[in-house]
Amino acid sequence: MRGVLDFHSQSVVHRDLKPTNIMLVPKKHHLAPQPEPADIDTHNYEIKIIDLGMAKEVESSQSIMTNMVGSLFYRSP
Repeated sequence: MRGVLDFHSQSVVHRDLKPTNIMLVPKKHHLAPQPEPADIDTHNYEIKIIDLGMAKEVESSQSIMTNMVGSLFYRSP
């Protein structure tokens, strides 16, 4: 959630946030062999939000935008 807050504090909306656009990356000082998924220590990893192809800068909260962007299966109802 902090990543989304960072985007919004810079007046940017991602518009295509879904699980495939979120990466779990080992921190630089923890480049050891990858553990089994059940053994992942989240303190050794960073979460990165990727694919900003549909991102848009918004000038104010009053901007009118279409809801017809992003992946169909991840749109809110």
